[in-house]
Amino acid sequence: NEIKPDVIFISARQSKAYEELNKIAPTIHLNTENGKYMESVKSNLEKLGKVFDKEDFIRDEIKKLDDSVKDINKKASEGGKKALVILANDGALSAYGKGSRFGIIHEELGFPLSDEHIDTAVHGQKISFEYVVEKIRIIFLLWIEVLLFKADISQ
Repeated sequence: NEIKPDVIFISARQSKAYEELNKIAPTIHLNTENGKYMESVKSNLEKLGKVFDKEDFIRDEIKKLDDSVKDINKKASEGGKKALVILANDGALSAYGKGSRFGIIHEELGFPLSDEHIDTAVHGQKISFEYVVEKIRIIFLLWIEVLLFKADISQ
């Protein structure tokens, strides 16, 4: 409250504090929804455009974004390669597919799934290093999440 912000932006993790934050300053919830990632991003950009009086600029940027997504989608679908999104965190591996928090890779950008049976759980489907070796012939996207001050990536 000492800072006296003009506006506060929050995402899903802070949503429970919305009412309290809104007492301090107008609070805008910017969130992305699994399965509707691009729709959520565009909605968030439009909100920001209104807040900062940059609606025309945002409209132009959304058009560029749409064009880029179409271009990536075309290249991904013509490439004949499949994709696997993997997150490595604290020594464990998880794979993510459609409907997950990384579903944009398949749903919006058009990369075919390397494994149609991946569970859409919030924290992904636990996988082994053997699974990765089995899928190594495909393009795979590796997201590494290292906890602050607990980072030991030497393993």
